[in-house]
Amino acid sequence: VVNADGAPVPEAQVSATPDDNGRAAALADPPVAVSDGGGRFELRGLAEGRYRLHAAFASSSSSARAPAELVARTSERNARIVLDETGAIRREVAFAHGGAPDFFQVRLDGRVPIPVRGGTTFRVSSPAGHHVLHLQGPGFRDKVLADVEVSAGKERDVGLQRLDRGRTLRGRVVAANGSGVGGARISTATLLIGDGSSLGAASGALGVGRLDATSAADGSFVIGGLGDQPYTVVAEHPSAGRSAPTPIAATGDPEPLTLTLVSVASLDGVVTRAGKPVA
Repeated sequence: VVNADGAPVPEAQVSATPDDNGRAAALADPPVAVSDGGGRFELRGLAEGRYRLHAAFASSSSSARAPAELVARTSERNARIVLDETGAIRREVAFAHGGAPDFFQVRLDGRVPIPVRGGTTFRVSSPAGHHVLHLQGPGFRDKVLADVEVSAGKERDVGLQRLDRGRTLRGRVVAANGSGVGGARISTATLLIGDGSSLGAASGALGVGRLDATSAADGSFVIGGLGDQPYTVVAEHPSAGRSAPTPIAATGDPEPLTLTLVSVASLDGVVTRAGKPVA
């Protein structure tokens, strides 16, 4: 394993996957080796054939893959993997009219988001190349920066990014008798998904573009960061029930809403065909 200048890369993690006519196939337990001080490695226990070699810096989640023409056979002794250094993206965030969010998340190329609390700047490591950066969080619209170029071994400072607070939804959650209900969860999204008993309770069904809030003791709530598209809002409480879905227009701050909770019933039954249950 070498870097872009041809120098050996020690302690790089190297793995292999079978090459199936130019496509990578999966192994249930892929072999892994660590390069020595001279960058050399040996993968043992492989069946005879062609393999794609992968390498990553031991201290980084970034990885590099050998070009297709360097796919190696098990008998090869001098496979060469070029592993570029990682770079980084640095940024500062603030609201367009002053202030900054208490919490936000940074997502690079659709990876697991990185949470940032109590600060306005962040730094995220990144492989060299062109990337898409997402800034997400409560109280502001998602911001997407496309084609952010990062050079190996260098830090890219893209400056201050102004966040748009977006539209604000306000309202109150009440019981059937009109009294406020605290502790209710209010969810709004372009598409809400649930399992029939609770929103987002099954298999991570969190809806699309979903924003959440919890009602105060008097039932009041505020949700910020709505974009310019139609939304649906629903309130639910573990014991008081759920409100009917309420549509939100695509533009302008919505008028204050009153979401009335009603008891949630259940229905059991059997699906049959020709008198026999259908699985």
